[in-house]
Amino acid sequence: MKYDLILSYRNLKKNKIVSSINILGLAVGFTFVILAGRYLYTENTFDTFHKNYHSIYRLEKNNPDYGRAVYNSNIMFTWLKDNIPEVREATRILNDGGIGRQRNLVYDNTKYNVRKPLIIDPQFFSIFSFQVLAGETASFEHDKYSIALTESLAKKIFGDENPVGQTVRYKDEVFQVKAILQAPPANSSITFDALLPISNLPDYVTDDWRNNTLQIFILAANNVSRSALEQKIQTGVMSVFQSLGFSENITADQYLLNPLGEIYYSGNSNDGICIHGNKKQTFLLSSVAGIVLLIAITSVRLLKIAHWYNRIHIKMLALQNSRDRLEQHFRTLVAHIHPPIRGGRPHVFRQTGFCATDGVSSTQGFSPLCCPLSRRL
Repeated sequence: MKYDLILSYRNLKKNKIVSSINILGLAVGFTFVILAGRYLYTENTFDTFHKNYHSIYRLEKNNPDYGRAVYNSNIMFTWLKDNIPEVREATRILNDGGIGRQRNLVYDNTKYNVRKPLIIDPQFFSIFSFQVLAGETASFEHDKYSIALTESLAKKIFGDENPVGQTVRYKDEVFQVKAILQAPPANSSITFDALLPISNLPDYVTDDWRNNTLQIFILAANNVSRSALEQKIQTGVMSVFQSLGFSENITADQYLLNPLGEIYYSGNSNDGICIHGNKKQTFLLSSVAGIVLLIAITSVRLLKIAHWYNRIHIKMLALQNSRDRLEQHFRTLVAHIHPPIRGGRPHVFRQTGFCATDGVSSTQGFSPLCCPLSRRL
């Protein structure tokens, strides 16, 4: 381990520019992948934090002439509760702000802008899992002048004071803060700053079936088939339309239940209540993140291979040096055992293979070439 660190340090010091570029590229690549991964996780987990998100649907309709619509009539909500027992809970949602309708809360003679005040039924709190941090929401059942604020808006208005029980003015009427909610998380398609009881519906919302001004969310009973529930709603509503003598345009409406987990990718813009994402952009970002991650991993592998190559190269050089030193040592040793011949021909003792340099000749024995020690260095 110590040897590897020393070798890495030497390589970095030896190739400062190349090493700096590689390290910077890896850092940027991994940072991008981490941020992209976090963003993609949020994009693909929209609304899954709700406890019953598998059973929550938004009632929508599709018309061959007008396309898909997410708004329904006020009377539709009443009809669902009275005629469809498979609907456990239902809530209407209307954005009381929006384009051209700036809303403010007034406290201590100071105006505070409310970007998205939603008017809701009390069942909103049992259908969705938005966390209540302080106060209570039961008053939404009977008290028209109740209001719930997000923690961030309450902090902006009241500072360090306890906001629960405080009064504010909204549209020239006095409301009492009954609850403080945690702001909707980043992966919530439903966003809001303030919530008001359904009794505050504006006058333009009527009980006409053709007055499509609000959205309806339902919580279906367990083990209820989505397609079967859609068919039951379709059949019942068409029966009502025909009895009222509505035109063919209205009776052509096809009612649909859009699962809460699919709402984020089912639209191309903000519909006033829910925000929407672009699936193509998410896929493109996923592809880019995958390519960057692959490049980063490849770079790491190449650096690792280069590191291994350097180690092997150094070991081979060390081995070559050891081999050269061993050969030199062997030559020196042979020179000591059998010094070079200074006169006469070398001879060998009979049947021994050892050389003799004393000038004694022999007619039998091994050839001098067979004696390795007789070779001159």
